[in-house]
Amino acid sequence: MLTVLDADGGLLKLSFSPHQREELLEFLGSARQAVAFEVLGWPFGGASVRQTSNAGPAAGMEDGS
Repeated sequence: MLTVLDADGGLLKLSFSPHQREELLEFLGSARQAVAFEVLGWPFGGASVRQTSNAGPAAGMEDGS
């Protein structure tokens, strides 16, 4: 499920079920071929949550958030 947090800044929150994690990571990897983006862990207040590589989920994504 996508939630638009900031339409002007292009900030979206992507919520997913933990059992769909692998499918989500595959989708994000494919999407990066067409559109540049970065993944931020949720909530944004945490330390070092930015991820710009295809190495895996950002902090906070491990549990499906």
